[in-house]
Amino acid sequence: MAGVVHHGERLDTARATLVVVHGRGQTPDDMVTMLAGRLRLPGMAVLMPVAPGASWYAARAVDPMTEATAAALDAALAQVAAVVATGRGPVLLAGFSQGACVALEYVLRGGAGVVGVAALTGCRVGTADRPHVASGELGLHVLDILLSAQESGLVLVIALIMVALTYFGGSKQAAVSLSIPLGATV
Repeated sequence: MAGVVHHGERLDTARATLVVVHGRGQTPDDMVTMLAGRLRLPGMAVLMPVAPGASWYAARAVDPMTEATAAALDAALAQVAAVVATGRGPVLLAGFSQGACVALEYVLRGGAGVVGVAALTGCRVGTADRPHVASGELGLHVLDILLSAQESGLVLVIALIMVALTYFGGSKQAAVSLSIPLGATV
């Protein structure tokens, strides 16, 4: 599939799929460095859509929703939906920074095909007067973590381990290992 980076288990043998949406100014390669390259999730395919120009939309997340932002967000959500639709087994959705905003917006608009979401250092796009949906109404496992950029690398890894354990821990024996080389900075 064009515009998607794959990591981990092959889709045709995967038991579950993790879709990771990168932040503004980032790429799926950054998500591999921060996350996918450090997690060992047997049976899980990791799919990462690529934002055009390394940005899903031009506005800041808390700016009022304009027609241009809404159109760009709709395009991002369509791209995420296409990637989610290719997933195998239960599909978990995660996003970092601007990608977290896209992930939250996806689940708040129905979250088709997704059983859980991790929104890391993100919020709903637009101002506070937009309609609110309580996470309990979504029927999803929601992990929403808001921390500073200095902490975000480690938080991303830990939070996604928690999401994976939420899925794997409920049904079968879970095995997750984190590999950080000695002297590495997260």
